[in-house]
Amino acid sequence: MKKILTLLLVPFLLSVPVSGSEKGFEAALFHPVQIHDENTSITGVRLNVFYAINQDVKGVDLGFIGLGRTRGDQVGISWNFIGSIVEGDMVGWQTGLYTDVYGDFTGLKGGFINIQRGDMVGWQSGVVNFAHSEFKGLQTGFYNSAADMRGLQFGVVNYAENLHGLQIGLANINASGDPLYFFPFVNFSF
Repeated sequence: MKKILTLLLVPFLLSVPVSGSEKGFEAALFHPVQIHDENTSITGVRLNVFYAINQDVKGVDLGFIGLGRTRGDQVGISWNFIGSIVEGDMVGWQTGLYTDVYGDFTGLKGGFINIQRGDMVGWQSGVVNFAHSEFKGLQTGFYNSAADMRGLQFGVVNYAENLHGLQIGLANINASGDPLYFFPFVNFSF
């Protein structure tokens, strides 16, 4: 009986304020049907079934079917089946069918479609990968695209506006044309 009572009380104990507008636990069916409003930051665990929105998230973010949206920054693990959207910066591991970070990202990003709007340092892996700013690291997928690629692109089609590294794939495009604009199998620029 004590174990059952403890398990029932854990979510309520985790929702005690950590500091100010931070809470330790969030559970959402779909926004706005969630424990805390979207202006609340979560330091601990955020769970959602269909859709959750919070300000900042630090810790573990799990979406069973849904989409997790963070209006500010996120640090930690974000595993949401449909996807994960971070409007600020993120450090950690982000995965889902669709991933999107508006700010800078450091870590591992994996999904079906990955979009990185700010600078990224790390590994982006999926079927389709877009990095709209500076990318330092590894991109692996069917189609890889980076504005300023500094590292390795490994895929069927690789595209870089500026390449400072290596492309391995069937079609490799370096839009700056230095030294080659297009080359099959391997292209490089250093």
